[in-house]
Amino acid sequence: MATKKETKRTRVVLNQVRKIGETSNSYDVLVNESRPASDSSSIVTVSQEYVVENDDAYIVSKGRLILLNSAWFGIMLTMMVMIVAAIPAQISYLVGRERKAHTLALLATLCSISVLLLAPIFGYVSDNYRSKYGRRRIFMIIGIVMSCVGLLLAGLIAPFFSAEQQLNQEKDIDGFANLTCNATKPQCSIGNSSLMSLTSMEDMGKGTGHRDIALYMLAAVIYFTGSTWASTAFTGLIADKTHPSARGFSSGIMGVMILSGNMAGAGIGILADKLLVVGTFAVLSIISLISVFVTCFFIPETPSDILPKPKQQESYKSVLSSFIRPFRSSDFTYLFLSRFLLQMGLASSVGFLEYWLDDVVYLPNCMSPMRAVSLLFIPMMVCGAISSGIGGLISDRIQKRKIFVYFSGVTMASCVCMLIFVNVYWMAIVLMVIIGIGYGAYIAVDMAMAFDILPSAAERAKDLAVWHQSLLLPQIIATPLGGVIVHGFQHLEFSSGAMGCEYALGYKILFGVTAAYFLVSLTLIMKIRGVA
Repeated sequence: MATKKETKRTRVVLNQVRKIGETSNSYDVLVNESRPASDSSSIVTVSQEYVVENDDAYIVSKGRLILLNSAWFGIMLTMMVMIVAAIPAQISYLVGRERKAHTLALLATLCSISVLLLAPIFGYVSDNYRSKYGRRRIFMIIGIVMSCVGLLLAGLIAPFFSAEQQLNQEKDIDGFANLTCNATKPQCSIGNSSLMSLTSMEDMGKGTGHRDIALYMLAAVIYFTGSTWASTAFTGLIADKTHPSARGFSSGIMGVMILSGNMAGAGIGILADKLLVVGTFAVLSIISLISVFVTCFFIPETPSDILPKPKQQESYKSVLSSFIRPFRSSDFTYLFLSRFLLQMGLASSVGFLEYWLDDVVYLPNCMSPMRAVSLLFIPMMVCGAISSGIGGLISDRIQKRKIFVYFSGVTMASCVCMLIFVNVYWMAIVLMVIIGIGYGAYIAVDMAMAFDILPSAAERAKDLAVWHQSLLLPQIIATPLGGVIVHGFQHLEFSSGAMGCEYALGYKILFGVTAAYFLVSLTLIMKIRGVA
């Protein structure tokens, strides 16, 4: 008979677990503390699923769930600054106005493809890693360190957020704000002599060469790959530690942390045009590291070496088939497609908000587009965080999830349609606040729905990584498609002699497509049977 390994743990629910063989999926569990392990009457044999579901640290208090989800704050703070403010601004600085939309779409495609291919592999490795330190936290630390390296490299390669910022730092020009104000609406300034006086400044934004943009893209890929590695292991840890009765609360707290991080990121974005890029990115790296280490330090993880070792020579075909296996569940498939479409809508609009503000909306007091988009997101995130926290609690109490998704989809679709007719900044803020309430309601149950229908408890990180592709695939499809829509229809509009700032055809088409994504996603949620 194979040697049995016996493990005692603190705050036990299962007091002792003994593996039956090195690759078996069954365990002997000591269920009676008063009898020795040698007494067969105190031992039952259970499956790996049972051991994972009844782990000693499996039931985490609601207070600890807040600490568990704290890593989201740093990860999403940095992500917010990068996606919404820093990357669009740095790309515009590196390649200029004419090529900014195309280049942003290309970068989004490269990063998303790398993440798309690597996330399931990261999840598979985490699920099958065997160590006395567990199988999640070690990869969270490796991933967040890697993302910080990519972040700092991006700051060194593109040390300014704009050509205007570079001029401010290189020359002391009085009245500079008044000089750049006329360039806020380039579409409205065609033929205006005041724009001609800015020729030398705009030339600075035409790029620093193909080498710089290529290196910047490489740094961005490193950043997103590291963030994906950390978040993939992190979602597996959340699933391991969250009891079914608290899934709505955990999902709501996750939403609060994500939106709080986004809100803090928006606050940094407000000051970004006054800050040095490298210094800003260094602060973001420190905050990310601290938030992840808080989760890793305060949330103990059961040694994973009590679990059976994975097969040493598992075929590539078997590994690949494990990535497809979750889709055998119709509920998983419908949830995946629904989330995919909703994220298609978000990716289609949010990624181009800074450009929309720059090209269409009249900004007060010569406000920079980066500052404007950051101010736009702060009230949105505040309302979203409140909506998410309340929604998660209500969801657990009434044991219903779908109604929150219905409210979210209809609310966001309606507001996005209204954005088609907006060119005044305060109206944009009002609509984004309402969108934030709807988005918070969605986040409140997003992860809870995934936990409810996960096919396998033993492969949580891998299955959640596969499910997470519904967030990553839209970055590959929606952002490049959005770039084609905006650039193509705006070019068509100019060729017909229309003024872009008045009609903004490209952005109107984009917002209309976004609303359609939101509404279609609702029909798929209705088909899910495993979620009320």
